[in-house]
Amino acid sequence: MDRRLAHRIYLREVQMFRIGRFNFHLWQGQPPAVPFTQIDVKTRPGVDGIRAKRMGVWHSGQNLLVSAYMESFAQAVNFQVSPIGYMSLPQVGPLLVIYNDINYWARYRLKYLAINPTVRQIQAGDFCGPDFEYVNGARIDLALDLIPVR
Repeated sequence: MDRRLAHRIYLREVQMFRIGRFNFHLWQGQPPAVPFTQIDVKTRPGVDGIRAKRMGVWHSGQNLLVSAYMESFAQAVNFQVSPIGYMSLPQVGPLLVIYNDINYWARYRLKYLAINPTVRQIQAGDFCGPDFEYVNGARIDLALDLIPVR
């Protein structure tokens, strides 16, 4: 069997994932979190009624793993360490997030902080899908935390 065919990965569906100015082909983890109102409810035994206090709107961060495909292994390594690469995500501030073609800014008026970006692995090989084909390309896996902000 040809070595090129053995390492070829086929993606069946095209889904758009975007964090800031970066596009990703795979998103492993939960969809971006939408914060909700936190309410503190107090009741006392033997007393009628309840006391409810609105504490605010927040949500804790979430961990996720995203993957992007590039034309060459050298391009992936250079992009990892360049000042405009993935490691610049925390310095940019709140970012626009698109998950499955849903723009979270347009729908929920939410942007996200991307913190702790870590490149998990860079894998060389032949990758192809419905909208791309990278012979001798690379896949970069990036782990990061997303925190919603209004």
